[in-house]
Amino acid sequence: PRMPVTPIVVLNETIGAAAHRLLAPRQSQSLRVRRIRDIKIRSFVRPGETVEAQIKVEGRDGAIIRTVADLLKDGRRILRGRFDYQLTEQL
Repeated sequence: PRMPVTPIVVLNETIGAAAHRLLAPRQSQSLRVRRIRDIKIRSFVRPGETVEAQIKVEGRDGAIIRTVADLLKDGRRILRGRFDYQLTEQL
């Protein structure tokens, strides 16, 4: 109660939004999360604080794009995780 924090699901959505802008730039494309693993949180994020998302593509396995994502607050990494996405074309 004395220290509200941003839920991890909201932080994961932030990473997903950044990944979508990077990996699915066309409106006809959709990006779906296939797997999230190895999440490490080093610090809390209070509601209203600004974070920066950095996404690095590690590779592809067919339709699956493997990434490593970092969230930074004040230039310091506060979260790292591995996210696998599937890029599809919408009809």
